[in-house]
Amino acid sequence: MRHKQHGDRGLIFRAMRVRWVDAETAEVEGGYYEAGRSSSGNRYRVQRQHGAWVVVRDTLLWIS
Repeated sequence: MRHKQHGDRGLIFRAMRVRWVDAETAEVEGGYYEAGRSSSGNRYRVQRQHGAWVVVRDTLLWIS
């Protein structure tokens, strides 16, 4: 994937399944894809802190 204006390569991040732990915490399954070079599957734990969602844990499930 290339940036429309600059032509630089980039990453595609994806978020798929969301499992709510409580009103301020969720576990999200996702990862990234890098133009056929590499990709990953991750499980992120996110928490709402001061009005913004913050990744507090990133567990690598697989990488290619």
